[in-house]
Amino acid sequence: MQLRQKEVFIRDLFGSKDSLMKRKIHFGSLLLFLITISCSQNKEQEKESSLNFIGTYVFSLSPLQDSLFIENDSTYRHKYWASRNDQYEAKGKWVYDSKGEEILFKKFVFFNDEGPSTPAGNWYSKIRVSSEGNIDLMYSRENNIFYRKITFLDSETD
Repeated sequence: MQLRQKEVFIRDLFGSKDSLMKRKIHFGSLLLFLITISCSQNKEQEKESSLNFIGTYVFSLSPLQDSLFIENDSTYRHKYWASRNDQYEAKGKWVYDSKGEEILFKKFVFFNDEGPSTPAGNWYSKIRVSSEGNIDLMYSRENNIFYRKITFLDSETD
């Protein structure tokens, strides 16, 4: 008799086996729906964040010689004008890491007056936003060397 009472009590709490299974299915569907929404919102937020740094940058030590153009299609161009009027250029893809607040530039080449100073490789640059709203791509945080986003050229290239 006691076993029968426990069985009735469990059924009263959870319903029959069929209704318990239906609840599990509904719960699972709801959980899957919430995860899907969360992931799509994170991707949208990441995409919006990445659009803030799209544009033209100049190197802090030689702003008239060294420029970086970050495009909306996940590509970039890096141009360097040497003192003897030679021009060097490299192109590649970039990937934004929202968690690390950095950009990975693939096949990036650093230049000097003699041409490429490094072979093409990956360059990870931290993004720094100053209190004045300047967006910097850090080259050397210790020495405060960076590429700074400029806005007056952006409107001309759009």
